[in-house]
Amino acid sequence: MDSILAVDLKKCMGCYACEIACKEIHGIPPEKGGWIKVVRADGTRAESEERGHYLPLVCVHCASPPCVEACPEGAIKQRKDGIVLLSSASCSGCRICVEVCPYESIFFDEEDGVAFKCDLCVERIDEELWPSCVQHCFAQVFSFEPAV
Repeated sequence: MDSILAVDLKKCMGCYACEIACKEIHGIPPEKGGWIKVVRADGTRAESEERGHYLPLVCVHCASPPCVEACPEGAIKQRKDGIVLLSSASCSGCRICVEVCPYESIFFDEEDGVAFKCDLCVERIDEELWPSCVQHCFAQVFSFEPAV
């Protein structure tokens, strides 16, 4: 397995349920960027009435994450279960992780000057619950299988 979160791009309808669920569970204000972003295949922001192909940009927690190796501060670590965590407190704002992420799912907060990414709802996983995006996706775009 290459990651612990799989994304079936053919199923995404652009409903934003994953974005909303993520922001809600992490207390991210609606006006601020979240840890998952749904865009149209052409890279633009989708509107609910538009039809098209959508891409949920989210960290899939790679088996061998290039961001962990690339971070000069050691701000990104991988747990034994495969979850990749980024400590914004340790982030220097160099953006190297943003550049090396093959899924374009590490984002940069210009206001705070630090990178941020999905933590796969680590607290929920520790309680043996699914990540919020997986639980709330109507189209079942996400498949979650913790690393052993």
